[in-house]
Amino acid sequence: MQQALEALPWVYRASVRREWPAKLRVYLQEQQPAARWNSTSWLNVHGDVFDAPAHPGLEHLPQLSGPDDMGLEVLTVYAQVNSLLKINGFTLASLNLTPRHAWHATLANGIVLDLGREDKIARIQRFITVYPVLAKQDKTVARVDLRYDTGLAVGWGDGQTREPIINDQKPR
Repeated sequence: MQQALEALPWVYRASVRREWPAKLRVYLQEQQPAARWNSTSWLNVHGDVFDAPAHPGLEHLPQLSGPDDMGLEVLTVYAQVNSLLKINGFTLASLNLTPRHAWHATLANGIVLDLGREDKIARIQRFITVYPVLAKQDKTVARVDLRYDTGLAVGWGDGQTREPIINDQKPR
């Protein structure tokens, strides 16, 4: 009976106890979704992936993606990056960990940040520092490649090509 209950989509844990003389006491712990995972599943607050039908009222949850065994790490990095961005007036809409372990973040305003594999927090801080300069341009920022050691490259949303800003290294 416990296994059947835990197989239900929105049940995280179930406990079934027999109570004398002829009673069963059932305890259920619901899944607590923290994010949408790989567009088809959910990620709970423990970093576990689970499949369940859509539930109204959860549209505000972020979109996270990556290999299924990396759910907890993606959720942890999301919390770190989101808090840093939120303090500085940005909203993180989605975070993606590629199979090659490179990070890509998308902000609520549509800007995509290529973070690479290393120094995610330092690269986010570099974006926050440089963004006021980028915002003053007469162009719309579409993508910022932060994989460089000493700079970044900007992809403009109006069809312009990528333009390096203070860059003397290859991306990592």
